[in-house]
Amino acid sequence: MSPITEDNFDWQPPSTPSVVPNNETNNTNIIRQLSLGDTSDINGFSDDPDEVQLSENDIEDTVLSPDSAGIVYERSGKVIGCLTWEIHGDIIEITNIAVKKELRGKLVGSELVDSLIDSVDPETNRLIQAKVKEVDLPAQLFFFKQRFEATMLCNSENEENNEVLMELITELPEEDNQNATTLNLFESMGNTSFNVI
Repeated sequence: MSPITEDNFDWQPPSTPSVVPNNETNNTNIIRQLSLGDTSDINGFSDDPDEVQLSENDIEDTVLSPDSAGIVYERSGKVIGCLTWEIHGDIIEITNIAVKKELRGKLVGSELVDSLIDSVDPETNRLIQAKVKEVDLPAQLFFFKQRFEATMLCNSENEENNEVLMELITELPEEDNQNATTLNLFESMGNTSFNVI
């Protein structure tokens, strides 16, 4: 199988549409490709001005660019989550993940990341990356739970803008190795403490 490049990579859900089980209700959940019509739903995820929002231009650029893509999580016809990424050679960089505020912590983001991972051919050893703020420990923990590892600290002139590069090689390690990796990460964080809700 030949490696995936910007020219031949086109996200396709593992099954079309991907039906995600919802144990809370009988609502149907699907993960599908991002479209321009999703803008108003995505912009309504949070009313917090400090949160990064996907603008109409961001969504348009993602949908129309040959080296960008995005997927949305839809429940009963309503978009409740979104994941976007860019392709750089043999690397996929997650550029944004957003979930409707009242549904955070309910596995919506995890299902989106899993869908992306499942759609990548592990034989290409494709690397998936995400940059998160160094001070955003909940985001770092989210990606650790998705089997990503912290590989580099990207320093900025303003310490508040420092980012941690999180990476996942799509050829996943065995479960025992993953547990050791997560434990080593938390040991390397030293005396940092935070509450997980």
